[in-house]
Amino acid sequence: PSLLEIALFLQPSLSLFTSRSLSDPMLSRVSTFSLYHRFQFVRRHIYSKYLPIHRPLSLSSSQFRQISRRPISGAKVFAMAGNSSSSASSDKKHTNRLASEHSPYLLQHAHNPVNWYSWGEEAFEEARRRDVPIFLSIGYSTCHWCHVMEVESFEDEEVAKLLNDWFVSIKVDREERPDVDKVYMTYVQALYGGGGWPLSVFLSPDLKPLMGGTYFPPEDKHGRPGFKTVLRKVKEAWDNKRDMLVKSGSFAIEQLSEALSTKGSLDKLPDDLPQYALSLCAEQLSKSYNPVNGGFSSAPKFPRPEIG
Repeated sequence: PSLLEIALFLQPSLSLFTSRSLSDPMLSRVSTFSLYHRFQFVRRHIYSKYLPIHRPLSLSSSQFRQISRRPISGAKVFAMAGNSSSSASSDKKHTNRLASEHSPYLLQHAHNPVNWYSWGEEAFEEARRRDVPIFLSIGYSTCHWCHVMEVESFEDEEVAKLLNDWFVSIKVDREERPDVDKVYMTYVQALYGGGGWPLSVFLSPDLKPLMGGTYFPPEDKHGRPGFKTVLRKVKEAWDNKRDMLVKSGSFAIEQLSEALSTKGSLDKLPDDLPQYALSLCAEQLSKSYNPVNGGFSSAPKFPRPEIG
């Protein structure tokens, strides 16, 4: 499907379960019962049949909580960013294509060692010419975890080399291109049950999503894959299991589009919804119910009337 077709199908009506400490104040939280919980079963089919490599890259709520107990100080991040910025402005060791952009967010990354492209045909053509996947990073200038990931990963020479050698890297300001953000954010929300910024998505040269996530630490820790690990796994899958990788992305889009087109809701479930799907949904919700603080799971909660 084209980006326009995906955008028409992927409406922002999905539950977000990201822990509050890792989510951003600007993160919207709207949800419907039918899409996310029906897609849970589709996702299991995708993982088992098409792309087992994705399984270790997903993140459970308990792993989110482990990281959230060790938040990075905002003052520390901005101090590090300030030092990095002042250093870059003094010697400008690296200057990439973003230096000619007008977006404040893109200009913040103009002196990263990553060879960033802005969203456009130049980047797409380069990916096709080199026959490599695209790494798409979406954020905005006041996003806390966007700054954290820049300091930890995008300013790191080793990470930059992996990105430059294996991918075409595109940086997008969500305030400048909300259409692009909407398409790929909805994909990540549906596939993993949560989303936020920075949004990190790997695409084929024809812009089909292959795998996605949000913030990744630079190294593996607390059961969460590090960014370098993610890059290596995507590179390995692209080299050795490309057909499977592309097929899984296409299959996910097709299933998500089908689920959205039914426009099901809690009040009117599709007649052909399997009984085992309803039973499995009830079982999962029962296991995640928190009898002490109420709600589901032990992470900070937001009202979810479609379940309550």
